Amino acid sequence: MTTYADAQVLLSDLSLDDLRILRQHLTDEESRVSYWRRLFQARLDMLNDSDLVDTQDLRNVLQDANSAPRRWQALGLHPADIDTSMPEARSLWSRVVDLNDAEQRKAYIDLLQAMEASLSTNRHALHRQIDAVTEELIARYRTNPALALTALPRRGQ
Repeated sequence: MTTYADAQVLLSDLSLDDLRILRQHLTDEESRVSYWRRLFQARLDMLNDSDLVDTQDLRNVLQDANSAPRRWQALGLHPADIDTSMPEARSLWSRVVDLNDAEQRKAYIDLLQAMEASLSTNRHALHRQIDAVTEELIARYRTNPALALTALPRRGQ
C-alpha cells in the first residue's frame, strides 16, 4: 500500500509538465465524481420528499436523461468519459423503479445512498491527491519562482 510519504517521493520524481498533467487529470476525474455525486444526492432528495413521491412530475424527472448532455457540456465533461469512468453509476441512474412499490423504492434508495457514500469517499481521496500534487508544485515554484511563469500561455500561441 502506498502511503502519503511514498506518494511524495513519487511526485518528486515527476517532471514539472507531468505534475501539471497529473493535476489536470485528477481535477477532471474529481469533476466527474462530483457530478455523479450531485445527481445521486438530488435523486435521493426527491425520493425522500414525501410530497413528491406519488406525482408524475417526479417520475418524469427521475427518468429524464435528455438534458444530461447539456449538463455534461456545461461542466466540460464528455458523455463517453461519464459512461466509461463510472458504468455502475450509469446503470444505477438509469434503473426503472416502481415508486408505488415500497420495497422497490426502499431498495433503490439504499443503493443510491451506498453509491453516494462511495462517490463521496472517492471524491475525498481525489482531493487529497490533488492537494499533494499542488503542494509539490508550490514547493517547486518556491524553490525556483521562474518555473511558475512556464505555466502561463505565451503570446502568439
